Amino acid sequence: MKIILKVLFLFLLFSSCGDNDTKKEMEFLTNAINQVPIDNHYKWVVILPGLGCHGCIQEGEYFLKSHVDNNEILFVLLKTPSLKILQQKVEVNLLDRQNVLIDKELLFNIPTQNNIYPCVVSLKDGKVVKHSFQSPETTALYDLERQL
Repeated sequence: MKIILKVLFLFLLFSSCGDNDTKKEMEFLTNAINQVPIDNHYKWVVILPGLGCHGCIQEGEYFLKSHVDNNEILFVLLKTPSLKILQQKVEVNLLDRQNVLIDKELLFNIPTQNNIYPCVVSLKDGKVVKHSFQSPETTALYDLERQL
C-alpha cells in the first residue's frame, strides 16, 4: 500500500509540473504575441530556435524551407547563430519575407526547458489557442503539416 501511495504521489508531482510549464508557456506566448504587432491573418506562429535539439532544429529548418511561402504562418527565428548559413540551408532570402520575424530581442525565448525545441502556436483572431513542440517525443511540425 505504501508503494502505491508513493508512486501515486510521484505521478501527481510530475504531472502537475508539466501542467505548470504548459500554463507558464501559454501566458508567455500570449504576452510575446501581444508585444509584436501580428496580423490577424496568421493562423500559426512557428518559433524556430537556432540552438538546442539538433535533429529537431533541422526538422524546423526543413519545415521553413517547405512552407515559407505560406502567408498563414509567421516564422520566428530565435537565437540564429548565422542568418547567412540558415538562408543557404533553406535556399531562401529570409530578410525579404513579411512572414519571417528575426527575434533579436528574444521576445519568444520560452522560459521553460522546452525552449530548445521548435514550437507551433495556433492562433485564432490573433490570440493564442494552443501550442506544441517538435521534440523527440512530440510531432508538432508534422501535425501542422497535415493541417495545411
